[in-house]
Amino acid sequence: MAVPATRRITLDELVALNDEMIALVRSGVPLETGLLSLGTDLPGRLGALATALGRRLAAGESLADSLDESGTGFPRAYRAVVAAGIRSGQLPSALEGIATAARRAADLR
Repeated sequence: MAVPATRRITLDELVALNDEMIALVRSGVPLETGLLSLGTDLPGRLGALATALGRRLAAGESLADSLDESGTGFPRAYRAVVAAGIRSGQLPSALEGIATAARRAADLR
């Protein structure tokens, strides 16, 4: 399932996928396994995004590289926060901080 690289991920897609990643990380499910499973459960572009990330992770890429190279248009700030969360060993906190900021941005719209 290919992800169209022609448009950036929407704020709603980012929030939904980020929330799922938080749940996976918190529960201890490997991201590649969880995202691949999630990709089959979610319809449309969001499922394709989850599948694409899950496949890259399963192939041995890091999460940071998968987000950078996935062609899905993840915002630079999102990628930077995820990379910082990984480096510091605080990925769940980083993802939750992103979720909070994204929800505020959505509410302001």
